[in-house]
Amino acid sequence: MLTQRNLLNINFSLIHINSHHHYGVIEGTGEADYITSPTLVILGGSDLIVTKSLQEEILEDLKVVEKIYYLTQVTLQ
Repeated sequence: MLTQRNLLNINFSLIHINSHHHYGVIEGTGEADYITSPTLVILGGSDLIVTKSLQEEILEDLKVVEKIYYLTQVTLQ
């Protein structure tokens, strides 16, 4: 489970380390251009906050990326 401090770090990163696009909080600064290390992006197929189109924009902006799609639904029996 995430602690409150982790939630703050995640929120800061989502807002401030961004692409050239405006995501509704601040104008894009292009800081994603400076990421040169291999980056793993895990995308949720049914994510209501980070939509499929937003996921594709993120992947475009990150030049060095490995993409993994997880299951969209998990059914527990």
